[in-house]
Amino acid sequence: MFPGDKGVGPYGGASVHYDDIAPRLGFAWSPGDSHKWSVRGGIGLYFNRSASEATGQTLTNAPFSLTSPGAAQIGLSPGFANPYTSVNPSPVGATPSGSVNNPFPFIPPAAGSSSVNFANFEPIGPGEVFYAPNLTVPRSTNFNLNVQYQVSKSTVATLAYVGTIGRHLEGAYDLNPAGQASGNPVAVAEGVTSDFNLNTRAPNTYQFNPAIYGGIGLYASGWNSNYNSLQAQINRHFSNGLQLQASYTWSRYFDFTSSLENSAFNNPGFNALNFGRNYGPSANDGPQRLVLNYVYTLPLYKYGHHWKALTDGWNLSGIGTFQHGFPVAVFQQAFNELQGNAALSFFASPDFVNATGAPLNINHNPRTSPNQQWVNPGAFAVPALGTEGTANRNPFYGPGLNYWDMALEKSVYFTESMYFQLRFETFNTFNHANFAAPVGDLSAGSFGQVNSVQQISTTGAGRVVQLGAKFFF
Repeated sequence: MFPGDKGVGPYGGASVHYDDIAPRLGFAWSPGDSHKWSVRGGIGLYFNRSASEATGQTLTNAPFSLTSPGAAQIGLSPGFANPYTSVNPSPVGATPSGSVNNPFPFIPPAAGSSSVNFANFEPIGPGEVFYAPNLTVPRSTNFNLNVQYQVSKSTVATLAYVGTIGRHLEGAYDLNPAGQASGNPVAVAEGVTSDFNLNTRAPNTYQFNPAIYGGIGLYASGWNSNYNSLQAQINRHFSNGLQLQASYTWSRYFDFTSSLENSAFNNPGFNALNFGRNYGPSANDGPQRLVLNYVYTLPLYKYGHHWKALTDGWNLSGIGTFQHGFPVAVFQQAFNELQGNAALSFFASPDFVNATGAPLNINHNPRTSPNQQWVNPGAFAVPALGTEGTANRNPFYGPGLNYWDMALEKSVYFTESMYFQLRFETFNTFNHANFAAPVGDLSAGSFGQVNSVQQISTTGAGRVVQLGAKFFF
């Protein structure tokens, strides 16, 4: 189907929805006569924009453009002299040989052409991405219920439930997988040894002929998510020289894909024959988070008015952030699940790993390990040829955050509205090491190791000290 065909808009792609109505409902109630309690709640339907990247990925679709990786489009290594013939003129062991037609020079079809010869574009993948016929607008239903209590004239405590249900979320996958949901035993029986010779040795295991259709990509909006959280907060407005706020969130967030890129290009990709395999903790799931912030006016003014210019206008402020780590995607690159040829597929393969049953043994201080090991490598294994791994998506969590940003400031007033402010600021004040996520590729020798730290400010990962001055008028 192409732009202008029956049922397809003049510009191609998805249809425009003019009936996406997003209602909202909220309430507020103050029970009792004390006026210290309040109950608030709300629910709303929200629609999101589609990722612009999905539009760009269709730019190479046949027959409007042509790209060719040479012999690599059938899973072979191109030769230097002639890239449309394999570097090995005859088979070498399990490595086959072959050639493809040189499709250049390329002449795109004229506007209004009723027939197009697709022979030069075969196999159609991996340069093709199409929109699902039922592609629609992603949406979420957001809802919350909170109870507030006025502890004192300056302090309010809040306890809330906040949730989100996502529907029609975006993702992408290979429309022409091989085998079945659990693997490809037929290909193993036919002598396939790797994903890279799957299409030549067992083309019958594909859904469609790989010599013609390759690994066509499909952009769809067929997945869901759910987020549920308990949120608590203490908020003290500025009183007696102190302003303080503490916010704590305990939450869980599950989905099938956390973004278009999460399923399309990050491993493990979608299992197109069993999408349920990709349901698990979201890449954005941070189960616990505590944030403290304060502003405190130092009581140096009590030392007398004779030193007013020196003792007045001192403030100490800061933000402390403590957060649970995010999930780590674990995958393998042995290219042996036999559900698609990476050279033909536009999107990532479902290269899950096996869970061996061994304990994870999370080491929250990898500096105590000779290899900075975060997780036990023995907890996972590469699956047998032609089988999909048993481990869930995002099977463990990486390092979290623990840092303070603090500032000491002094204001010198010339008039009520004209003053000079000096600031001494520190980021990651206590120079705490915030480790980056461990390596998730089981095929790498560094699997499970923490090899870097997170950048928590614009200037780096360690302690940063800066001086500043402002003149207000």
